[in-house]
Amino acid sequence: MIPAEVRGHLRVFKARAADRRALLDASMQTQAFNLLVASFCSGIGNRAPMRAIAKLRQKLDRVATFEITKTHRPRMALWSSIVSEEHGARVECLLISRGTAKAGGWLLLASGHSLVRYYQRGGADLEAALTEANRECARGRFHRLPSATEIAVKGGPGYFCGIIERDDDDTGTMKARTWMHSDQLQDHEEQKLVAAPAG
Repeated sequence: MIPAEVRGHLRVFKARAADRRALLDASMQTQAFNLLVASFCSGIGNRAPMRAIAKLRQKLDRVATFEITKTHRPRMALWSSIVSEEHGARVECLLISRGTAKAGGWLLLASGHSLVRYYQRGGADLEAALTEANRECARGRFHRLPSATEIAVKGGPGYFCGIIERDDDDTGTMKARTWMHSDQLQDHEEQKLVAAPAG
């Protein structure tokens, strides 16, 4: 049975994730947002694109996490956004490139069990932990790992533990089944963890 305190944490997390995603979707539908995307991707020189990306970061600051930008053509900017699901959560990408903004594509899917274990085992800021784990996945080159490879990626004061699954386009996805605090791992267990290969 899930303790009442943990259920409360999960309710707050899911409500916040849903609110942030709704605001992100609404922002992407505005004319001002699309004009900024066009200015960033197609602006001549550096001044206009840099002004546009600064305004985009300001606009999206409360609803998504800025990850990286590439200023030489084709220009690209990437954010991550946590999406709550009935039985867990995933971290989606928002990619701005070639004149368009597209949400979707993800590297990390955390099961409901892993979210419960995170709160039960001393975790606090679940959003930050998922974002950190997603960045670890992004830095890894999962095409080097066969499907069903057991893997653990750092997230908060411990690790999201699961397996690699491959999509039809051979993209690697980390599916976290549980979360373990670093203090739970013995030295010999830590040596068995498969870290994401360096990108």
